Amino acid sequence: PYATLFRSPIPTVWKPPMPPINEAYLDSVIYLYGSSADAKEGIAAGGSGFLVGIRSEELPENWYLYAVTNKHVVENAQARTIRFNTIEGGIDILETGIDEWERPSADDLAVRMIPWKDSHRHHFIPEEQFVTKDLIEGMRIGPGDEVFLVGRFIDNRGLQHNTPSVRFGNISMMPGEPVGRSDDSKQESFLVDLRSLSGYSGSPAFVYISPGDLMYRRVNPGPGFAVTRGPWLLGV
Repeated sequence: PYATLFRSPIPTVWKPPMPPINEAYLDSVIYLYGSSADAKEGIAAGGSGFLVGIRSEELPENWYLYAVTNKHVVENAQARTIRFNTIEGGIDILETGIDEWERPSADDLAVRMIPWKDSHRHHFIPEEQFVTKDLIEGMRIGPGDEVFLVGRFIDNRGLQHNTPSVRFGNISMMPGEPVGRSDDSKQESFLVDLRSLSGYSGSPAFVYISPGDLMYRRVNPGPGFAVTRGPWLLGV
């Protein structure tokens, strides 16, 4: 019932001399709070999230919009009020209930469909930018590759509107044996040595390969590599 079709993905074709981090990635981030009052004031703890676009099968030029964050943000932290930036420079708030979020038992993940509003200032991460096993093999993604994360720095987060910050690091270990979580469950994970703090839970993490290095990475180039040139969504 909340489905909305629209066209506003993050640009996926990188052409030098564009900077490593397109400003559109900052606009893909949302903030989550425990209440509307906290969201309006920009106070208290909470978490980060981001917007993902899934292409319509019936109308491939259009997309469905989803909010994505960690399951522990909407469950343990009870941060389910979403704050968006608006084009006019203000904020808009969407309250959600716990049952409105899809939360797979095996992963620290929460997803909710979001209605599109022309007044919002945001972009979404298209599904074509998700890291896949084929992409990992074709681009030789592995330990040492650069990673950046975009999310909410709670010590200087922006009170009147969302002001995401960027943190940097590197892949330290590729997925292999499932990694244990605090709730005693295990999930397949990338281990990333990255400078993070409280409040970044739910932030999107991207693996970045410079445009000049792309030609040396393509072992088995396919149709997808010609269109989607990263950075690629590593996880949340």
